[in-house]
Amino acid sequence: MSEVDPIRAAISHDRKTNIVTWRTLIGDIPEDFAWVNIVSTDNEHIIDVLVNDFGFHLTGVEDAVLGHVRPGIEIRTTYCSFVVPAVDSLDGELHYHPIGFFVRNNLLVTVSQEVVPEIEEQYADFMKPGRYRVESCSALLHRIVDAIVDDYFPHLDKVHDAVEDLEDQVFQTVKVEPAEALCLKKTLLEMRRQLSPIRDVMNALLRHGQPAVLPETSADFQDVYNHTIRLTENIDLARDILSTIMDAQLSVVSNRLNEVMRVLTVISTMLMACSLVAGIYGMNFDFIPELHWKYGYLFAYGLMAASCGVIFIRFKKKGWI
Repeated sequence: MSEVDPIRAAISHDRKTNIVTWRTLIGDIPEDFAWVNIVSTDNEHIIDVLVNDFGFHLTGVEDAVLGHVRPGIEIRTTYCSFVVPAVDSLDGELHYHPIGFFVRNNLLVTVSQEVVPEIEEQYADFMKPGRYRVESCSALLHRIVDAIVDDYFPHLDKVHDAVEDLEDQVFQTVKVEPAEALCLKKTLLEMRRQLSPIRDVMNALLRHGQPAVLPETSADFQDVYNHTIRLTENIDLARDILSTIMDAQLSVVSNRLNEVMRVLTVISTMLMACSLVAGIYGMNFDFIPELHWKYGYLFAYGLMAASCGVIFIRFKKKGWI
């Protein structure tokens, strides 16, 4: 039976329900090469179509559609299935959309719960006559996965720019808000959590090969794998820089506190000397030599000033101020 036959049956089945958005590409090299993209929020219907119409195993279908497990790869005798999360930005926040891939010799099925820009762009390119030709499902799979992985780079660059801005603020002795740094750290952790499974999937595809990776496309998938490694390394680098920024900020705050305490200590010591003089002349004894002296008041002030001057010069020589 041709790979196109179950596709036509599934499309016919779906037109009765009007739940799933189908986009089907049937290539001419070879004749039964096909790509089906399914977009739907009705998980039960997607599972029913993938299991009954396309013949994929229930376990892999549930893992790809329901998204309740860590994205991974499942390799069967005649096909393989895996999940790759795509990323986009909405209102300044990153959102991830898991995409299920089911690959057979001449059939590629992609499943998602919402429209994914990378898949839409690839489909639009294929619909343009004379743009380029794809020789196999393996080559088509590479183009889609490569577009998804490459889309992480600009988002990661924006996070890197924000981290560098924080770094500049620390060196300019500008107060850095802890909430901003923690938000960036959370963004990096989530991005790494989404990218790590992609790296593992690419590694498994390269090791196990067909049907998803043909010999002539193995170098292309190796390139995608290298991109995932580069992304994870850049994320780890940004996290290390962010941790260094936080430590530097704490050091700056600590140094500022030490400077303030040093100044306050000097002032307190001077005031203690003044208090000593004032306390001595404030004692209620009848016989104090300077008590009835005409210049006793000025003498006490002078003694206080001299004490403060001696303390200041002493601290200055010690390098404490």
